Amino acid sequence: MVNDDARVVQLLMRLYSTGRHSYTQLAMDLNRQGYRFRARNGTKPFSKESMRGVLKNTRLYAGQLPVGRQTQGTYPEIYDGEHEPIIDEDLAARVEEVRRKRTKGSSRGPSRVYLLTGIGYCHECGARLWGRRRGERDATTYRHSGPACQPWRGSFDAEDLETQAVALLNGLALPTQLQDMVTEQVKKQIETEPRNTEILAMLKTKRARLMRLKEMRLEGEVDREEYLKRKAEITAHIEHLESQLGPGSYEPDTALQRVTDLGRLVAECSPSQRRAGLRSVFERLEVSVQSGEIVKVVPKPWFRVFFGDLVEEWE
Repeated sequence: MVNDDARVVQLLMRLYSTGRHSYTQLAMDLNRQGYRFRARNGTKPFSKESMRGVLKNTRLYAGQLPVGRQTQGTYPEIYDGEHEPIIDEDLAARVEEVRRKRTKGSSRGPSRVYLLTGIGYCHECGARLWGRRRGERDATTYRHSGPACQPWRGSFDAEDLETQAVALLNGLALPTQLQDMVTEQVKKQIETEPRNTEILAMLKTKRARLMRLKEMRLEGEVDREEYLKRKAEITAHIEHLESQLGPGSYEPDTALQRVTDLGRLVAECSPSQRRAGLRSVFERLEVSVQSGEIVKVVPKPWFRVFFGDLVEEWE
């Protein structure tokens, strides 16, 4: 289905995610509304099989690339693609949940996000490591993309390796230069936030009035009682307007607190966010077949500039 039919994809995904439509019912509803399926040999009415084909590619439409064979509505591995998503991840998850519930004998949970996809390598042979789910117990491991370079030693426990990778960032604090940049960027975001523009203009006016009131008091134009009364009113208005500035997560101190300890921040993120965080820091992480531990760390060039001392420890 081509990009021109994105609206049809969004519609059928929303309808199916309600759990009230079978493939056949969904096809009939779309056909009744005049929609058609665009195949290689031209357009034709939707069918049960075309519905199954579209819904099977839910993750592709969500801007992701599934790897491996789809089993009972799930893939062993999913990573971010470079194409533009047609539906959001929340809708994709709802669609897959409906499909899983309708698949008899389904015992697997949601697709697992493998954090080291694209950055994990074998230290001995240089082969890329892929996350896989195998066995009756659905054990999650990282394995060589091809035959293992050493017999019986080509598989690594996924949880263990990912814990090692995240631990590399523990206690990692932003340099002062970056903290200043974060503070400046947050302040700028507050000022340019559309809903804050009007509030900031009103704050400027109120503060100017407060300043003028102080000048009037010094010049004797208002007595003390009148000054205190009007000051209290203006101050209350200012405090109320300041409380409307948001969102709270944009406060400089809060933003700095969240990014000061990068290890803690990455650990608290969702699996997809943790993977993106590790990818932004590391070019590659090499795992020893002998020990099953990360023995070589190659950071991104930008990271080396700001965290040279830590990089030396890794090396």
